[in-house]
Amino acid sequence: MEEILNKPYRDHGAYRVPEGYFDSLNRRVMDALPDGERQTPRGLRLWLTTKARYAAAACIAAAAMLAGTAVYYAHDGAEQETVTAAIQQETMTDDYVQECMDYAMVDGNDLYSYLSEQ
Repeated sequence: MEEILNKPYRDHGAYRVPEGYFDSLNRRVMDALPDGERQTPRGLRLWLTTKARYAAAACIAAAAMLAGTAVYYAHDGAEQETVTAAIQQETMTDDYVQECMDYAMVDGNDLYSYLSEQ
């Protein structure tokens, strides 16, 4: 299988380099470098600048305000849903009692007299 795949490319030698290319490569690269001492890059010290401190404080304050707003609206929405559920439950309970009274053919006076006797 390998012979079949390599056969078309065996005779061509598409990637050739001149004789002695790698022997002199190291010298040519070193000659291309500038002379003199190598300078080390200076590090950027962000936390020593006043602007960076103010920017970080502003980002933290904005994140805290955003989180507080989200919590406020989430809590307010949950409280509103609780009140709505309680109202719906009370309404459904009243509707259920009314339906039971209609089914049993009991009016308000009969219910009142029954409750007042006990």
